[in-house]
Amino acid sequence: MNTSGRDPTLLLGSALGLAALALPWVSVRANRLVLGEGVGLLGSAPAWAWALPLLWAALGAAALWGRGRWTGAALALLTLTAAAISALLGAAALELVSPQTPLARVSPGSGFWLSSAALYVAAFALTRWGSLGRWAGLLATGAFVAMPLLGWWRDLGLAQEYANVAASFWPQLGIHLGLSLTALALALVLGLPLGLAAARNQRLSGAILGTAGFLQTVPSVALFGLVLPIFAALGRGTTLGQYLAWAGGPP
Repeated sequence: MNTSGRDPTLLLGSALGLAALALPWVSVRANRLVLGEGVGLLGSAPAWAWALPLLWAALGAAALWGRGRWTGAALALLTLTAAAISALLGAAALELVSPQTPLARVSPGSGFWLSSAALYVAAFALTRWGSLGRWAGLLATGAFVAMPLLGWWRDLGLAQEYANVAASFWPQLGIHLGLSLTALALALVLGLPLGLAAARNQRLSGAILGTAGFLQTVPSVALFGLVLPIFAALGRGTTLGQYLAWAGGPP
Protein backbone atom coordinates (compact mmCIF):
# COMPACT_ATOMS: atom_id res chain seq x y z
CA MET A 1 0.00 0.00 0.00
CA ASN A 2 1.29 3.42 -0.95
CA THR A 3 1.46 5.56 2.20
CA SER A 4 2.87 8.75 0.70
CA GLY A 5 1.86 11.34 -1.86
CA ARG A 6 -1.59 12.36 -3.03
CA ASP A 7 -4.86 10.76 -1.98
CA PRO A 8 -7.47 11.23 -4.75
CA THR A 9 -10.30 9.87 -2.57
CA LEU A 10 -9.74 12.46 0.14
CA LEU A 11 -9.38 15.10 -2.55
CA LEU A 12 -12.77 14.02 -3.93
CA GLY A 13 -14.33 14.32 -0.49
CA SER A 14 -12.90 17.81 -0.08
CA ALA A 15 -14.17 18.86 -3.52
CA LEU A 16 -17.66 17.54 -2.76
CA GLY A 17 -17.67 19.40 0.54
CA LEU A 18 -16.77 22.67 -1.16
CA ALA A 19 -19.33 22.08 -3.91
CA ALA A 20 -22.03 21.50 -1.28
CA LEU A 21 -21.63 25.09 -0.10
CA ALA A 22 -23.18 26.27 -3.37
CA LEU A 23 -26.40 24.37 -2.63
CA PRO A 24 -29.19 25.26 -0.18
CA TRP A 25 -28.02 24.36 3.32
CA VAL A 26 -31.50 24.29 4.85
CA SER A 27 -35.10 24.46 3.72
CA VAL A 28 -37.28 27.01 5.53
CA ARG A 29 -41.07 26.81 5.69
CA ALA A 30 -43.45 29.31 7.27
CA ASN A 31 -45.35 26.31 8.66
CA ARG A 32 -45.45 22.56 8.14
CA LEU A 33 -48.04 22.78 5.35
CA VAL A 34 -46.31 25.01 2.80
CA LEU A 35 -43.37 24.33 0.52
CA GLY A 36 -39.92 25.17 1.77
CA GLU A 37 -37.49 27.75 0.44
CA GLY A 38 -33.82 26.84 0.17
CA VAL A 39 -31.31 29.02 2.01
CA GLY A 40 -27.55 28.80 1.59
CA LEU A 41 -25.18 28.19 4.48
CA LEU A 42 -23.49 31.59 4.44
CA GLY A 43 -26.89 33.28 4.31
CA SER A 44 -28.42 31.34 7.18
CA ALA A 45 -25.66 30.53 9.68
CA PRO A 46 -23.51 32.82 11.87
CA ALA A 47 -20.23 34.38 10.77
CA TRP A 48 -18.14 31.42 11.89
CA ALA A 49 -19.76 29.37 9.09
CA TRP A 50 -16.73 30.46 7.03
CA ALA A 51 -14.77 27.89 9.04
CA LEU A 52 -16.37 25.05 7.08
CA PRO A 53 -14.95 25.94 3.63
CA LEU A 54 -11.59 26.55 5.29
CA LEU A 55 -11.68 23.10 6.86
CA TRP A 56 -12.58 21.47 3.54
CA ALA A 57 -9.75 23.36 1.84
CA ALA A 58 -7.32 22.20 4.55
CA LEU A 59 -8.41 18.60 4.02
CA GLY A 60 -7.83 19.08 0.30
CA ALA A 61 -4.31 20.31 1.03
CA ALA A 62 -3.74 17.26 3.21
CA ALA A 63 -4.90 15.09 0.34
CA LEU A 64 -2.25 16.63 -1.90
CA TRP A 65 0.74 16.65 0.43
CA GLY A 66 0.06 15.00 3.76
CA ARG A 67 -0.52 11.30 3.18
CA GLY A 68 1.68 9.20 5.42
CA ARG A 69 3.13 12.25 7.19
CA TRP A 70 0.24 14.26 8.62
CA THR A 71 -2.27 11.56 9.53
CA GLY A 72 -2.91 13.01 12.98
CA ALA A 73 -3.51 16.48 11.60
CA ALA A 74 -5.85 15.11 8.92
CA LEU A 75 -7.83 13.23 11.58
CA ALA A 76 -8.13 16.42 13.64
CA LEU A 77 -9.35 18.33 10.56
CA LEU A 78 -11.88 15.60 9.77
CA THR A 79 -13.22 15.63 13.35
CA LEU A 80 -13.57 19.43 13.31
CA THR A 81 -15.29 19.27 9.90
CA ALA A 82 -17.81 16.70 11.13
CA ALA A 83 -18.57 18.78 14.20
CA ALA A 84 -18.90 21.94 12.09
CA ILE A 85 -21.33 20.35 9.61
CA SER A 86 -23.58 19.11 12.39
CA ALA A 87 -23.36 22.28 14.47
CA LEU A 88 -23.97 24.59 11.50
CA LEU A 89 -27.21 22.78 10.70
CA GLY A 90 -28.50 23.66 14.16
CA ALA A 91 -26.99 27.15 14.02
CA ALA A 92 -28.83 27.85 10.77
CA ALA A 93 -32.12 26.82 12.36
CA LEU A 94 -31.37 29.05 15.37
CA GLU A 95 -30.77 32.02 13.06
CA LEU A 96 -33.95 31.47 11.03
CA VAL A 97 -36.44 30.60 13.79
CA SER A 98 -37.55 33.23 16.29
CA PRO A 99 -40.32 33.67 18.87
CA GLN A 100 -42.15 35.77 16.28
CA THR A 101 -42.34 32.77 13.93
CA PRO A 102 -43.27 29.85 16.21
CA LEU A 103 -44.79 27.85 13.35
CA ALA A 104 -41.72 28.07 11.11
CA ARG A 105 -39.92 24.82 10.36
CA VAL A 106 -36.30 24.37 9.26
CA SER A 107 -35.12 21.10 7.76
CA PRO A 108 -31.81 19.97 6.19
CA GLY A 109 -31.25 21.00 2.60
CA SER A 110 -29.35 19.41 -0.27
CA GLY A 111 -26.13 21.19 0.73
CA PHE A 112 -26.17 19.55 4.16
CA TRP A 113 -26.81 16.09 2.70
CA LEU A 114 -24.02 16.47 0.13
CA SER A 115 -21.70 17.66 2.91
CA SER A 116 -22.57 14.53 4.90
CA ALA A 117 -21.77 12.38 1.86
CA ALA A 118 -18.47 14.25 1.41
CA LEU A 119 -17.68 13.62 5.07
CA TYR A 120 -18.21 9.89 4.53
CA VAL A 121 -15.90 9.89 1.50
CA ALA A 122 -13.20 11.77 3.45
CA ALA A 123 -13.48 9.42 6.44
CA PHE A 124 -13.23 6.40 4.15
CA ALA A 125 -10.11 7.85 2.56
CA LEU A 126 -8.41 8.41 5.90
CA THR A 127 -9.07 4.82 7.01
CA ARG A 128 -6.33 3.85 4.54
CA TRP A 129 -3.77 6.15 6.10
CA GLY A 130 -2.19 3.51 8.30
CA SER A 131 -3.20 2.22 11.72
CA LEU A 132 -4.04 5.67 13.09
CA GLY A 133 -6.36 6.40 10.18
CA ARG A 134 -8.66 3.50 11.03
CA TRP A 135 -10.19 5.71 13.74
CA ALA A 136 -11.40 8.23 11.14
CA GLY A 137 -14.94 6.88 10.87
CA LEU A 138 -15.40 6.63 14.64
CA LEU A 139 -14.04 10.14 15.26
CA ALA A 140 -16.16 11.71 12.53
CA THR A 141 -19.32 9.91 13.68
CA GLY A 142 -18.72 10.84 17.31
CA ALA A 143 -18.15 14.51 16.51
CA PHE A 144 -21.23 14.62 14.27
CA VAL A 145 -23.54 12.93 16.79
CA ALA A 146 -22.22 14.98 19.71
CA MET A 147 -23.74 18.19 18.37
CA PRO A 148 -27.43 17.18 18.57
CA LEU A 149 -26.77 15.52 21.92
CA LEU A 150 -25.44 18.86 23.17
CA GLY A 151 -28.61 20.61 22.03
CA TRP A 152 -27.48 22.18 18.78
CA TRP A 153 -30.43 20.76 16.84
CA ARG A 154 -33.16 21.93 19.22
CA ASP A 155 -34.54 24.49 16.73
CA LEU A 156 -34.79 22.09 13.79
CA GLY A 157 -38.27 21.15 12.63
CA LEU A 158 -37.77 17.52 13.60
CA ALA A 159 -36.84 18.48 17.18
CA GLN A 160 -39.79 20.87 17.41
CA GLU A 161 -42.22 18.20 16.22
CA TYR A 162 -40.80 15.77 18.75
CA ALA A 163 -41.17 18.35 21.53
CA ASN A 164 -44.87 18.66 20.67
CA VAL A 165 -45.48 14.93 21.18
CA ALA A 166 -42.70 14.07 23.65
CA ALA A 167 -45.12 13.20 26.45
CA SER A 168 -46.89 10.52 24.41
CA PHE A 169 -44.12 9.46 22.01
CA TRP A 170 -42.45 6.74 24.08
CA PRO A 171 -45.68 5.19 25.48
CA GLN A 172 -47.12 5.06 21.96
CA LEU A 173 -43.88 3.60 20.64
CA GLY A 174 -44.05 0.90 23.32
CA ILE A 175 -47.62 0.05 22.35
CA HIS A 176 -46.64 -0.08 18.68
CA LEU A 177 -43.70 -2.38 19.37
CA GLY A 178 -45.88 -4.57 21.58
CA LEU A 179 -48.50 -4.96 18.86
CA SER A 180 -45.87 -5.57 16.17
CA LEU A 181 -44.01 -8.19 18.22
CA THR A 182 -47.30 -9.88 19.13
CA ALA A 183 -48.26 -10.06 15.46
CA LEU A 184 -44.81 -11.45 14.62
CA ALA A 185 -45.08 -14.07 17.35
CA LEU A 186 -48.53 -15.15 16.14
CA ALA A 187 -47.24 -15.34 12.56
CA LEU A 188 -44.38 -17.58 13.70
CA VAL A 189 -46.70 -19.78 15.73
CA LEU A 190 -48.91 -20.29 12.69
CA GLY A 191 -46.34 -20.11 9.91
CA LEU A 192 -43.62 -22.45 11.17
CA PRO A 193 -45.84 -25.51 11.73
CA LEU A 194 -47.66 -24.92 8.45
CA GLY A 195 -44.37 -24.50 6.60
CA LEU A 196 -42.95 -27.71 8.05
CA ALA A 197 -46.17 -29.54 7.24
CA ALA A 198 -46.11 -28.27 3.65
CA ALA A 199 -42.48 -29.32 3.25
CA ARG A 200 -43.13 -32.86 4.51
CA ASN A 201 -46.57 -33.57 3.00
CA GLN A 202 -47.18 -32.97 -0.68
CA ARG A 203 -50.96 -33.07 -0.33
CA LEU A 204 -50.97 -30.46 2.38
CA SER A 205 -48.49 -28.26 0.54
CA GLY A 206 -50.94 -27.56 -2.29
CA ALA A 207 -53.71 -26.51 0.08
CA ILE A 208 -51.43 -24.47 2.32
CA LEU A 209 -49.64 -22.67 -0.51
CA GLY A 210 -52.90 -22.07 -2.34
CA THR A 211 -54.50 -20.53 0.74
CA ALA A 212 -51.41 -18.42 1.42
CA GLY A 213 -51.34 -17.25 -2.19
CA PHE A 214 -55.01 -16.27 -2.02
CA LEU A 215 -54.51 -14.29 1.17
CA GLN A 216 -51.49 -12.51 -0.34
CA THR A 217 -53.49 -11.67 -3.47
CA VAL A 218 -56.35 -10.04 -1.59
CA PRO A 219 -55.47 -6.35 -1.07
CA SER A 220 -54.73 -5.67 2.56
CA VAL A 221 -57.17 -2.77 2.69
CA ALA A 222 -60.01 -4.93 1.40
CA LEU A 223 -59.11 -7.71 3.82
CA PHE A 224 -59.02 -5.19 6.66
CA GLY A 225 -62.51 -4.05 5.67
CA LEU A 226 -63.76 -7.62 5.82
CA VAL A 227 -62.36 -8.41 9.25
CA LEU A 228 -62.96 -4.99 10.81
CA PRO A 229 -66.55 -5.75 11.94
CA ILE A 230 -65.36 -9.02 13.50
CA PHE A 231 -62.49 -7.37 15.34
CA ALA A 232 -64.74 -4.49 16.41
CA ALA A 233 -67.22 -6.93 17.94
CA LEU A 234 -64.49 -8.89 19.69
CA GLY A 235 -62.78 -5.75 20.92
CA ARG A 236 -65.71 -4.23 22.77
CA GLY A 237 -64.80 -4.01 26.42
CA THR A 238 -61.34 -5.55 25.83
CA THR A 239 -58.24 -3.77 27.09
CA LEU A 240 -54.69 -4.15 25.82
CA GLY A 241 -53.70 -5.85 29.07
CA GLN A 242 -56.43 -8.47 28.64
CA TYR A 243 -55.39 -9.05 25.03
CA LEU A 244 -51.75 -9.57 26.01
CA ALA A 245 -52.82 -11.91 28.79
CA TRP A 246 -54.85 -14.01 26.32
CA ALA A 247 -51.90 -14.00 23.90
CA GLY A 248 -49.59 -15.33 26.58
CA GLY A 249 -47.87 -12.05 27.43
CA PRO A 250 -47.68 -10.19 30.71
CA PRO A 251 -51.02 -9.00 32.06
